[in-house]
Amino acid sequence: MRDHDNDHIYWCLVIALVLGALSPIRCWAADLQVICPGGGPGAYPSINAALNVLDSQGPNSITVTGTCTENIFLDKRERLVIQAAPGQAATVVAADPTAIVLQTFGSQGVVLSGLVLQGGVNGVMVNQGSDVSMLNCTLQQNSSDGLVVQIGSTLVIENSTMQNNGGNGMSVGASSNVTLATSPGERILVQGNSGDGIDVDGSYFQVNFGSLTVQNNVGAALAAVGGRVVLFGGGGGENTFQNNGEGIDLLNAASATFFGKNTIRANGDVGLQVLGSSVQLNGNQLPDGTLNATVIEGHATVGVNVVRLGELTFNGPHKIHNNGNAGADPTLMGGIRVVRGSLTLNRNPEVSGNFGPGIRAEQNSGLSLGSSTITNNTQEGVRVTLQSEAAFPATPFFSGNGEASISCDTTSLISGQLAGIRNIECSRIVRSQGPPRPGRIVQ
Repeated sequence: MRDHDNDHIYWCLVIALVLGALSPIRCWAADLQVICPGGGPGAYPSINAALNVLDSQGPNSITVTGTCTENIFLDKRERLVIQAAPGQAATVVAADPTAIVLQTFGSQGVVLSGLVLQGGVNGVMVNQGSDVSMLNCTLQQNSSDGLVVQIGSTLVIENSTMQNNGGNGMSVGASSNVTLATSPGERILVQGNSGDGIDVDGSYFQVNFGSLTVQNNVGAALAAVGGRVVLFGGGGGENTFQNNGEGIDLLNAASATFFGKNTIRANGDVGLQVLGSSVQLNGNQLPDGTLNATVIEGHATVGVNVVRLGELTFNGPHKIHNNGNAGADPTLMGGIRVVRGSLTLNRNPEVSGNFGPGIRAEQNSGLSLGSSTITNNTQEGVRVTLQSEAAFPATPFFSGNGEASISCDTTSLISGQLAGIRNIECSRIVRSQGPPRPGRIVQ
């Protein structure tokens, strides 16, 4: 008797060989090698040459050695890894400098690892609902943004650099989701770009557990219009925003929450701006005395600027100090400026050593100043003007301010726990005792 199982296997192999002779050879679930330029034994001469023999579903991987000159378009690819050889960095230079170096379009499960992408209009574009992870990559010397994530796409970045691009280091827009995640000893670096370091428009942006550095960019370190921003500092690292044209701008209905250790230092005129947005900073002091909170320092005019219905809350021992200078605009300078907005201080933040008032509130602004330290500012500790109000649910500590601890104009009002505060220059103070006030309740 013949072995029918063996017959079945035999004829399947024959059919496969015949079909292979009639159509181009394709590799399924392949691990391909690329050596640029020129290829080599068992290796393809370019990434595109390797992609041309792969199916679109994967899982597939391409391992690259050398410098490849090409533009790469990943259209609806799934489960694809493009990586440098172990211990090496592979470079991809745009063959057409007016095009994107590498773009994903509707692709899922794409991993880019150990690549340097440069010389295009953008280094990488994650587009049209793509899902990408980028590890140990450098996006540099592109004529516009280094990285663009748009149209509902998702990107996770680890231990990568966006530097020296002609536009923003990173742009995230159109309901996309970007998470920056680092392991201990790793860092994400965004530096030397001609626009903003990071630009977020109507999208979600999160940094996990510190080790993001954004520095020396011409524009803002981070600018968000709408959307949601979450920054986790600490965990052995910190997020640092320094020496940029501006610090962090949160604008037009953005929502942002800061946790742990974040440093905003020497970013032109202003460190943190909140315009028509809601922002909260949370921090603490670790058992060993280490500050695990946000520090805003060394800005030429004002440390924090809250305007146009912006809402800002400091919870914890954050420090806003050493901002402003003698040459700054006297209507703007100081530690914290609030215009038609609101500010809340809780759990002992410190506003100290600023040139100008520690805190100024004007044009229908509201302050809630609980336990806090307001010291050594060159003018008032707190200045309240132009129909603004300051409530003191707990008594701040005032010391060493150049003028009054609290001053008001005749249109403004203060209330709360004021006992023990020396040098208050306010005519309108809500007091718990006094003569009855006229008026009636209409029902």
